[in-house]
Amino acid sequence: MSGRRFRIGDAVATDMGVRERGRVVKPFPWKDCTDGQYRPPGPRERVAWIQWEDGTRGWIHRVFLRLTP
Repeated sequence: MSGRRFRIGDAVATDMGVRERGRVVKPFPWKDCTDGQYRPPGPRERVAWIQWEDGTRGWIHRVFLRLTP
């Protein structure tokens, strides 16, 4: 897993799969995810909670994100 850390408000983009952009937000209940998440992150998973540009929100592993200008 990555040691990447992001702060709330950081602009990020995915490094893999479908290219998406968004902003890091405070953690919220996983059942409020609207981007297709079907499970909560595990206790050892290092994730960031994201508000995507398309208005959906969810979580993603930090290793798959990079900061954007």
